[in-house]
Amino acid sequence: MIFGGNSHASHSSKRAAEFSIQIEEAYAIVQHYAEVVEKHPGTIENDSLLPAKKDKMKWSLLLLLRQAKKPKRQDWLKVGYLLLANFQPLSKAERAIVAKQDELFRQKLD
Repeated sequence: MIFGGNSHASHSSKRAAEFSIQIEEAYAIVQHYAEVVEKHPGTIENDSLLPAKKDKMKWSLLLLLRQAKKPKRQDWLKVGYLLLANFQPLSKAERAIVAKQDELFRQKLD
């Protein structure tokens, strides 16, 4: 098991097997994710913008968090994990609303 024992050991081992992630792949996924978050800070976005499915994103972030030694990196990975909540499966109409909100937000920044 990747992340050690817990009360959901059998569930976790099934998920770990399903998302067998090498550290290099996790780094690539999280690096791409950082770029996406930088382009879309704090806004609700379509989950199709993520570089991998949400579950794989979570596993990647957790794997790197477990490997991280520096507190700043640990903090970023924790925040990155929480920011996954901003990425939702959106309908075409919802994507249009989000695009309009993004446009208004960017106008306020200018």
